[in-house]
Amino acid sequence: MTDVTTEACLVEEEEEVEPFSKTYDLADPEARERASIDLRNWGRLHTRKAYYDPETRILTLHFQPAADRRWAEWEATRKALILDDSR
Repeated sequence: MTDVTTEACLVEEEEEVEPFSKTYDLADPEARERASIDLRNWGRLHTRKAYYDPETRILTLHFQPAADRRWAEWEATRKALILDDSR
């Protein structure tokens, strides 16, 4: 991020958050809970679900950034949380 100082006010230029996807195996209770948490964190309005194989219960969530760029910084934080596999 680049910092720009304007009239004693620090303004940061926003980074673009690109759409991204994450796959979950819903047969695993921890993965099912993680998918639910990630969906709530990003918001249902900007998330699309895709089931590849209902028998194996594989779910892919496609996360889209909001059109309103005021959310960009928060979306970058949420994206990092969602893609963090250590949780």
